[in-house]
Formats: sequence, C-alpha cells, structure tokens
Amino acid sequence: TADGLLRVTNTRPGPGGIIVHEAVVESGEVRQGEQAEGLVDEERREATARSHTATHVLHHTIRQSLGEHARQAGSLVAPGRLRFDFTHFESMPRRRLEDLEYVANRRLADDEPVRAYETTYEFARSQGAIALFGEKYGDLVRVVEVGDYSVELCGGTHVHHTGQVALIRLVSEASIGSGLRRLEAVVGPDALRQINVERRLLEEVTEALGGPADAGRAPERTRQAIGRIKQLESELGAMRRAARGLEAERLAGTAEGVEGVSLVVAGLRAREATELRELALALRERLEPAGPAAAVLGSADGERAMLVAVCTDDLIRRGVTAPALIQGAAEVIGGRAGGKPALAFGGGSRAASLPEALEDVRKRLSSLISTP
Repeated sequence: TADGLLRVTNTRPGPGGIIVHEAVVESGEVRQGEQAEGLVDEERREATARSHTATHVLHHTIRQSLGEHARQAGSLVAPGRLRFDFTHFESMPRRRLEDLEYVANRRLADDEPVRAYETTYEFARSQGAIALFGEKYGDLVRVVEVGDYSVELCGGTHVHHTGQVALIRLVSEASIGSGLRRLEAVVGPDALRQINVERRLLEEVTEALGGPADAGRAPERTRQAIGRIKQLESELGAMRRAARGLEAERLAGTAEGVEGVSLVVAGLRAREATELRELALALRERLEPAGPAAAVLGSADGERAMLVAVCTDDLIRRGVTAPALIQGAAEVIGGRAGGKPALAFGGGSRAASLPEALEDVRKRLSSLISTP
C-alpha cells in the first residue's frame, strides 16, 4: 500500500468466488479500504511452477509404468520439491524407481508444450481429463495439458514447456498406509543440488575407504571393508571367548565349600550385563562336574550395581535356585531379583552396598540348604 508493506502467507477461497489473501504487516501501517499493489515473488513462483508440471509428468509416468490402478491420492507442490501419494499394492524396487525417474526426465527433455485453458467440465472429461477423486468441480473448469499425453483438471501454476523443469530427482518411496505409497522428489536446480550432495558424499566415502576419489569403486571398497570388519569381529569374539574361559577357570579356583556346595562369590570391575552373564554361564560350565555348585558375580558402574547368579542342576535338585540365592543381595543394593532356576539377575541403585550384598549370599546359601 502507500504506507505499508504486507507479506502474503496464505490464500484461500472466499465467498462469491473471490480469493482471500492472508498477510502479515512487515512495515508501516495498513488501513481498511486502501488499494494495494501485488508483487509476485518470481523466483518462488517459477520454482513452484516447475514442481507442479513435474508432478503432472510424474503422475502420467507412474500410471504408464504401474497401471491405471495407480491413482493420485494426494500431493504437495512446493518450490523445488514435490510429494506424490498414489494407490499401489506393493513397494517399488530400486530398478523400477530408476526406470520411472529416467522416463520422467526423458519426457521433460522432449520440451513438450504445457497448455492451460478453461472449458466445461463435461467437455474436459470427454477429452480424458483426470479429475481428483472426491474433489468438487463447477460447470467451468481449468484444464492443463502436457504434450499429448497428460490432461488433468488443475488450477495451479505451470511452466510453458517441460524443458523448463529441467530435472526430476526421486529421493524416497515409502508406504503411508494400506495400499498407499508416497514418492518424494526434488526438481530443477534443487534436483541438481541433490545430485551434487550425493556425489560429494560418495566421493568422501570412497576416499575414507582408501585410495583416490573414484566413485565407481565405492561399492567394491565398501564390500571389502565390510568383509574385513566381519573378520576382525570374528577374531575379537574368539579372543573374548578365550579370555572369558581363562577368567572362569581362575574364578572356579576360588570356590569355597558351604554345606557341601561349591560356591564362588566375586565382585568384578565394571562390566556390561551381557558380559557378566556370559562369564557366569562359563563359570557354571566349569563348576558343573564338581557336583552341587553356585556362583554369584557382582559389578558396579557408577551408582548402579548388577548381580548374576548361576546354579548347577545338582544344586537345583536340592531345592536351591538362582533367583532365591540372590533375592536378599538384590534387596541390599536396592533392587529385586528374577530369572530362571539356573540363571538369575538382580540390580539396584545402591552400588556402595555391593560388598555387603555379596556377603549376604553365603548366609543365604546356608539358609536355603538347611531349610527342609
């Protein structure tokens, strides 16, 4: 206006066929009844037009590739990008997506004219114009034709020739519900930027794998790296198993006799729960041949304390189970115990009480054995 500047944030249909513009005042003052001059953001408009025409071309290509059952179920047209929802019963493999992208870009390269005109709804439908399911149309409609292959009822902005779109780059395909798929794509300069990002990423990955930035060798180098990692993981696993076996042997040598039962009780440095469990199972295997036996291992990490208990089958037959063996100890560290007769776990937040908890195990074993 003469005294103010507004930025349009949204438009919507109003009464009597008018278009309502919603705006915020950027500067100055705006008064009711003032005349305003509208200025279009040309860069944004052109980017939106490219995305809209690309959507029509993609829609036709999808129906041509998948079949007439692939109907539009929603879309988003934004500057430089689009989202297209359609009906289809399965995911699209990578090869089909590549073919779809290739055919759509060939259509754009043909530089076909894009024409928009108004006509009656009946005539438009007689010419094969595609109408959105559930959309309401008046007697007079706007038709957008792309080349001689796409005819749709559409009120949006478009380029004049498909070559102005330049490029479509599909970036994702996913399910959004039963029988519904979603394609997302970038268009024009945004598509080129996306390709450059992907190329740089591939080059960086190739360099990280060793050698020159030859993107063509990236898959081979990646497979080699994965193979080497698996080999190292296998070797590391074997080393850990060997170390666990040696530690189990050492702990088995510390067993003490309690009421005719071999008992190992040990507090260890901070361990992962899985590591503590595997060590306890290895220790049980070492103790099993000696008759009735049990082991309780404890570990603290910060304020948290963990307990793992194992009992041999001979001891279980005498009525002693792993959960019962560490129930009192778990309560000492502020937690509870649970598990199966041969293997139980406990944990709590009073790590400082772990030595006291482990001492409770000896008393607990004597009590369980002497209880008829």
